[in-house]
Amino acid sequence: LLDEVALKRKVEGEEKAKCDECVREDPAEVLCMDCAMFLCSKCHGHHKDSKQYHSHSMMPLGELKSKKESITIKPKAKNALCQKHELELNFYCETCDQLVCQYCIMKDH
Repeated sequence: LLDEVALKRKVEGEEKAKCDECVREDPAEVLCMDCAMFLCSKCHGHHKDSKQYHSHSMMPLGELKSKKESITIKPKAKNALCQKHELELNFYCETCDQLVCQYCIMKDH
């Protein structure tokens, strides 16, 4: 719910939208409607040229402000959780050919 409130405030211009992708936190120019991520011009270019994200729908922030009643943003996907530690499976173990959490990768893999 907090993410949705923050997203709405940025879309409506109540809060300055910074790039969610880069460490520079440059001003955002577009919102990826699939990732719900604000992107600066440089990251937008990388996003649309990426094999993984090239089909994502991008909306310039100026258009978002004028269409705020009719925009639909897909919810961010959550990673699967480790059954042992209940943490996101963010790592891949090549030996076991499976996704593992941060504790499993250090201890068991």
